[in-house]
Amino acid sequence: MRLVVIATASIAVPTLRALAQDERFDVVGVVTQPDRPKGRKQILTPTPVKREARVLDLPVLSPGKIGEEDSVAALRKLAPDLLVVAAYGQHIPPPVLAIPLQESVNLHPSLLPK
Repeated sequence: MRLVVIATASIAVPTLRALAQDERFDVVGVVTQPDRPKGRKQILTPTPVKREARVLDLPVLSPGKIGEEDSVAALRKLAPDLLVVAAYGQHIPPPVLAIPLQESVNLHPSLLPK
């Protein structure tokens, strides 16, 4: 099954690692937030998920907004069967959610309200 993982925060790194190492899945891409300036010197720093994706040698997309036409087109080219979203930090718009063959999975670390 072809997966695209959409995540940013460090809490999503174990999920990315587990999916990438599971033989049942082919992680064909990772979408994460763009690098941001950090610290006193404002050094551009990749997200924890981007760092892990590099270690795992996975393709990474870092769009400013995931719903932009170029971002949606890039995701379509990856042809995922499923999107796995975990601590991404942006609303995932309908055009992105319509890309995979199956519905997307949103992993959330806390209880959500009814």
